[in-house]
Amino acid sequence: MNFGRLVLRNLQRNGLQSLLATLGIVLGVSVWLCFWGLGTGIRENVLQHIVSERFIEVVPRSVQVAGLQRRGGLFGGSGSGLNHYTEEDLQALSGVQQTYPKQQLGFPATVRGGKSILGEDLWADMVADGIEPALVELSNGEGLNAFVDWEAIDACENDAACGDGASCNAGKCVRQPCDATNKCPGTAYCDAHTKHCAMPVPVLVSPSLLELYNSNVQNMLQGTSLRTKPPRLTEDALIGFTVRASLGKGMLGSARSVQKGEARLREVPLTLVGFSPLALPLGATVPRGYIERWNQEFVGEASAGEYSSILVELKRASDMNQVIDAVRDDLNLDVHPRYEAARQAAGMLQTLLWVFGLLAAVIVAIGALHIAQTAALRNQARQREFGVMRSVGASSLDILAMLMAEAAGLGALAGAVAFPLARALAWAADLAFVHLAPDFPFKPASLFAFHWSWWAYSLLVAASAAVLGALLPALRIAKLDPAEALRSHPGEG
Repeated sequence: MNFGRLVLRNLQRNGLQSLLATLGIVLGVSVWLCFWGLGTGIRENVLQHIVSERFIEVVPRSVQVAGLQRRGGLFGGSGSGLNHYTEEDLQALSGVQQTYPKQQLGFPATVRGGKSILGEDLWADMVADGIEPALVELSNGEGLNAFVDWEAIDACENDAACGDGASCNAGKCVRQPCDATNKCPGTAYCDAHTKHCAMPVPVLVSPSLLELYNSNVQNMLQGTSLRTKPPRLTEDALIGFTVRASLGKGMLGSARSVQKGEARLREVPLTLVGFSPLALPLGATVPRGYIERWNQEFVGEASAGEYSSILVELKRASDMNQVIDAVRDDLNLDVHPRYEAARQAAGMLQTLLWVFGLLAAVIVAIGALHIAQTAALRNQARQREFGVMRSVGASSLDILAMLMAEAAGLGALAGAVAFPLARALAWAADLAFVHLAPDFPFKPASLFAFHWSWWAYSLLVAASAAVLGALLPALRIAKLDPAEALRSHPGEG
């Protein structure tokens, strides 16, 4: 009889007793997997919709002046103080992969739209910032190819690269002229400022803005004079939604350059092309080139070189704490409160997971001790069997290997059961959460996230615990003298 069949026969001979001995390990590994799935689920289904764990946003340090908080130094100017020199300092920090500046809209503007959804147009002051299009590609696995600065595209290979209303001529994008009678094709519009066709400005919004609408604003609008009931919105339904932006005039007044006659009011269409946690939480995010050119036009040339903040891409998510400490201590800058709050939430979550993981480890350890006790009793009852094996040529190492293989088999079986048990417990918890917990912003459809590769970890942890539990009794019986073992009676002890 070969080794594998011998181990299998021994497991079958004491099947029920062996399975009962592994209940502690099954429970402990299931608890561990549940909390691992809970932590992963909260990170994937909640935190990553608020901020990206691979980025932090660096802002000027704030100071208290007469009880008010302001950014920058105590006697600094109106600017943020962030520029390309700050970028170089940040890029020199350990743990930093790349930096991406952000610029905010620096003059009054309004947006108008919503008739296709709400039945009539609404007005609001426009809050917007600009980020690099390449940054969006890094933070979104699907890629948002429409999030590009159409006005900055110069070199081209074909007409499609230039967008609607333009053609590729000798490797350069050439915009078509337009007027009241010469309309622009496709999605392009006629820019009254340049008298040429232009693509709508692509916009990203934060998932938190959509969640805020669905959880609060939708109910508030039902009590207004709107003729139709505001619908609940989804990301897919909003892609391609377009509003009109009036640059240079807000609800509280016009830009100084407009008042002085140095700039003219203009309208541009804004088209929603996607959602990103890197977008402005309560506003619109466009490619940075648009904000830079608009600020130059309505504020002045000096505004082009100043950044409102700088997004820092980390080499690894684990580098976050050391980079934040270096930003504050070495560069005298700060981190946006949104990212700081997310870091604290992630830290609290990690601490809780460690606590619950320790609890699971204790349960697994108790299960391993139960296996040790059971193995000791079984080995004592099988002394004569081991003596016969030794007398026909089996070595003490052969006995030890057989007992370890039996323990590993039991542990693997426990691990195979623990993974589906953990998923069943998580499903029951999700069912209770969805139906009993009240709605709140970013309420996830599931608290847990499992990956099938964890089944291998479940097998490994359970088998290791069983082997460790059975090791000492196996060593003791393997060292037993064959003659003494043969003198024992079956069931003795």
